[in-house]
Amino acid sequence: MALSEGTPRLPASTAGIGGGPAISVILAADTYRGVHPARLEAFLEQSAGTDAFELITVDWARDPRYRPLVERLASHARAPRLEYVSTAARGRAAMNNLGVARARAPLLCFCADDFIPCRTFVASHLAYHAAHPEPTRVAIGPAASPPEMRRASPFLVWLEDTGQLFGAPLHDPAQPLPPRFFYVANASLKRSLNDQAGPFDERFPFPAYDDMEYGRRLTTLGMVSELVPGAGCIHDHLVTLGERRAQVGWAGVSAAILSRPTIASGERRRHLANVHVGALRDWLRQARRDGPRIALWRLTLTATFLAAYRRQMMIATD
Repeated sequence: MALSEGTPRLPASTAGIGGGPAISVILAADTYRGVHPARLEAFLEQSAGTDAFELITVDWARDPRYRPLVERLASHARAPRLEYVSTAARGRAAMNNLGVARARAPLLCFCADDFIPCRTFVASHLAYHAAHPEPTRVAIGPAASPPEMRRASPFLVWLEDTGQLFGAPLHDPAQPLPPRFFYVANASLKRSLNDQAGPFDERFPFPAYDDMEYGRRLTTLGMVSELVPGAGCIHDHLVTLGERRAQVGWAGVSAAILSRPTIASGERRRHLANVHVGALRDWLRQARRDGPRIALWRLTLTATFLAAYRRQMMIATD
């Protein structure tokens, strides 16, 4: 499924404060899976021009797989300003916080390392903020899996088309975003809004729930997020059921980290019982509409989430 690139209208000047970049693109390495070299190459072809943005790649110090890719990118005449940093922290929240700390531009753009940005990716994020200077406006770029991956995997099609992959069906620019939507795979905001919201919560050790919790804080500040078709990316990642189970398990741990402080230790078993009953009801309601294969996928993922959530919730640390 092709993403629309369009022809975004750039602001009269794409320079940032003091002649620096107008937008800082922060790419945090996913430390739980393989490296994706093609993603960086796409930043050589941006229509916005190399002076308009900088690319900050944040790597894991124990396994610095992106260093040679950044060094190779730097040898190109069309390379933007590049910065490579590494951290001992493995969590995505900590990596994005480091990227923000190193950013020089008044606009911040978060991009996943398995996303290949289209030529107008940077230009469209810039044009959106030029057209919407309100500090609470947030640009969300769409994402679509390559057609060959969709043909190869009915499971991926189901995840993508139902919005379960990213929290919204972002492959279709005609679909409106859910209220209060935010994700760190393809989103930009003003630095001033980030400073108001504060950093990502580094309690989350996995790439899960950190952007949802951050989005909640943005919402309390009046965030208005809008889909920007010209900022699209190809999600070049064939998601399997086994891999998705791992991701859903991390989400279960993260959900418990988020909710555990609000539940008294003596109430946790009752809380877990209610969560399990609610999840079973939701599954049964969906199963009436799903075919047997989808019902099994949904049950597998639901059970994985609940098991991880229960384990984390019952850890005796109080």
